[in-house]
Amino acid sequence: MAGKLQSRIKWISLGIFLVLLLVLFFQNTESVSLRFFLWNLEMPKLVLGALCLLVGLAAGFGFAKWPWKR
Repeated sequence: MAGKLQSRIKWISLGIFLVLLLVLFFQNTESVSLRFFLWNLEMPKLVLGALCLLVGLAAGFGFAKWPWKR
């Protein structure tokens, strides 16, 4: 009985997460302009957010693996 309840909770949580992800996707489709030094880029907000997230994750992992001298 407890296994079935846990399984239902997992599926309901997954469904709620997917619905929220779709809402986020459809609310951030408008295009924004990004000026970075000499480059002028135009992209959807969602792509810009994902790009910032990936750059931040890469920088965090890079600094975590940096051989700091103590």
